[in-house]
Amino acid sequence: MTRTSATRTANGPETRRPATAVPHRRLTAVLLVAGAVAVNGAFLALGAAFDYPAVLNKEPGEVLATFHANQLAIGGWFVLLAGRARHRRAASRPSGRPRPTTAA
Repeated sequence: MTRTSATRTANGPETRRPATAVPHRRLTAVLLVAGAVAVNGAFLALGAAFDYPAVLNKEPGEVLATFHANQLAIGGWFVLLAGRARHRRAASRPSGRPRPTTAA
């Protein structure tokens, strides 16, 4: 037997939904907040490693030297940012619909 919880709508009668719907919503909310915090943390870490926005006025050779000195950390933070952007893009696509294809 499936557990259900009752929900009263504004203009209608009570509706029944599975009791697991609320924990899934909380988990989704927690994951969204954690993702936003992680992306902001990665952006701040990259900014600190590159001395942003002052890096925009530096010579390319100096910027590359900074990158090579912190290559592993900078690469890791960038992968986190890029991966999060990829997941955000995938999450914004409506589910159940195929991806659009382009004709060559």
